[in-house]
Amino acid sequence: MRLKISILFTLMAFFATTVMAQDAQGEDTETAPQSSLLMPNAFSPNGDGINDIYQPKEGYQNISEFHAYIFNRWGQKLFEWSNPAEGWDGTYKGKPVKEGVYFCLVKAKGSDGKIYNIKTDVNLLRGLNSSIQ
Repeated sequence: MRLKISILFTLMAFFATTVMAQDAQGEDTETAPQSSLLMPNAFSPNGDGINDIYQPKEGYQNISEFHAYIFNRWGQKLFEWSNPAEGWDGTYKGKPVKEGVYFCLVKAKGSDGKIYNIKTDVNLLRGLNSSIQ
């Protein structure tokens, strides 16, 4: 029985999403889990099922607020979204945009209080095919 409880507590500690720390007086305090958010610089919405949606890189975590915008080179807003699990499919008003460079602006906040102001170019590559040898 003692072994089962020990394994249970080990698993609970492994899957915990909060971190315990000590303040200046040595008291235990609970801190928010570390956040992480990275945006790619290219995607290929060519219908092959690989990298067809522009969205945060896999592994983003503990994001409490998220808002992203896509602009063309003239500053026209083409798309915006507020859920990091979603993203841009390379269209504007239901029609595919041309291959080229676009601009992404992301304003986000992690549950640990970290602020993300990401500004990056996005290369939209329609001709890219995963069957290139």
